[in-house]
Formats: sequence, structure tokens, C-alpha cells
Amino acid sequence: MRVTATRVVEQTEVTSILCNKCGKEMITQCSPGGNGVSVVYQAGFDAELYTDGDSVEFEVCEKCLKEFTESFKIQPTIENYMKEC
Repeated sequence: MRVTATRVVEQTEVTSILCNKCGKEMITQCSPGGNGVSVVYQAGFDAELYTDGDSVEFEVCEKCLKEFTESFKIQPTIENYMKEC
């Protein structure tokens, strides 16, 4: 005999992603994962500005990412991955 029970399980889901710099919401119908970048930095043994083992996590929207990378002394490589064959 199988004994059954009905259980209600709570599930956590992301309902919004906000840019940590400007506060703009990044989730849209076309981009449910957010139109920006998630950054996770884990401070290592000789970290100067954080304590060893600190984990710094934040989200940055596309506009703030562009402003940030434009401030670099050495510009990042930008390639279009949607090139036609």
C-alpha cells in the first residue's frame, strides 16, 4: 500500500533584477534573465581592498556597463558573436 500526502513547497524565484549602480530594472519580456551582467568577485589571499574570503556580488545594466568599460585605460575586446557564416 502506498501512503500519500499533499505538500506545499515554497520556491524562491527571481522577480526582478536591479542595476546596483543606477537602480534600473533589467528584466523585460524579451530578456527574462536581465539585460546586463552579474559580477561575483571573491577576494583572495592577498586582497588589498577586501578581507580574504569576502564575496562581492552585484548586477550592472548594459548602460552602466558601457560607462564603466569606457573609463578603462585599456579598452576591452568587443566582438559580435552573431556574425553570419
